[in-house]
Amino acid sequence: MKTVKKNLRGCVREYPVFDTASQNEALINEFKGNLFEYLVGAYLARQAACEGDFLRMMDAELLVRLRDYEDWLWQHDENLAAQLPHLAERSAQKIQTHLTHPIERVLVIGKLAGAAHDTSVGEADLLLFSKDNQTTPVSLKLCRSGAYVNTKSAGVRSFLTKYFSGVKSMSLAQGHINLVLDKSFQELARELHTRHGLPEQERFGEDWTQANLPLLPGELNSDDQALLQQHYYLLIQQLYHAFREAFEHERESFMAGLSALLGFQNDQLIQLTCFHQIKNKQRYELDSIHLVSAKERLVALQEITISAPKPDQASFALNFPWGVLQIRVKPMNKFIQPALKINCSVRENID
Repeated sequence: MKTVKKNLRGCVREYPVFDTASQNEALINEFKGNLFEYLVGAYLARQAACEGDFLRMMDAELLVRLRDYEDWLWQHDENLAAQLPHLAERSAQKIQTHLTHPIERVLVIGKLAGAAHDTSVGEADLLLFSKDNQTTPVSLKLCRSGAYVNTKSAGVRSFLTKYFSGVKSMSLAQGHINLVLDKSFQELARELHTRHGLPEQERFGEDWTQANLPLLPGELNSDDQALLQQHYYLLIQQLYHAFREAFEHERESFMAGLSALLGFQNDQLIQLTCFHQIKNKQRYELDSIHLVSAKERLVALQEITISAPKPDQASFALNFPWGVLQIRVKPMNKFIQPALKINCSVRENID
């Protein structure tokens, strides 16, 4: 892994350049998300003639980091750096068409400004204030066309109790899932140690790492990957049954938790997704911009159907008239750790 050093206003910054494309892509996604929030907010503030206040409200350290991110992108993904202002401007224009009150003030409260994030505004990245004291929280997403859009992610051991605290059956289901996870992980560890000629163990430790055996799921051979997939499938089955039980017997409380998984903890939120595509060998050409309000999205909750996971799958789907909410089991990073996370993402039916 190489490191790029930047010196800006007397500050030395170090941002990594990884040896693998997937690692660099993760870094690019982080940088572009933060810059996109800022650029959309800046355009809205400029059009509302409140850009001075917008900039004064921004933390000075945050602004320096954003400039560093922009410099890094110009060095390592010039197409993205060039297209981001255009994507942000078109997204801001889309937001303006939705608003019914003139903007007086724009505040960025997204990823980098999380310390000041008021949980009452849910998933908002921007807050738009109007002259008549109307506040509009805005969630922003920038994604590849056709991709699933992440909405929520949490550890499997607390996922159900975190998002479905009002559903009685989910507390029992959470405890059961945790027991199943522990037992299944122990069986996975024992089987993989035996397969590779190591002493049988219920956890992966020094024997595994000293033998230079894989740590990441993608590094496993096909037979070992199939065994790991069985582990994930067992867990996703348990989650599916917990969802079905809550849906059938505690539907009203279940729907309240489901709205959070869709990214709408605040019923005043509007959610904008800007989709980019590959065109003329450029990766970040604008494809479409989709905006939906919490009220529009939550109306469709009653029309849900739940599809069971297929054998050896790590996910199941909740189907709506507008698209799909996918619930997927994923490793935190290295599969040799018992911790897993639940990733929630949506894919919309966009004409």
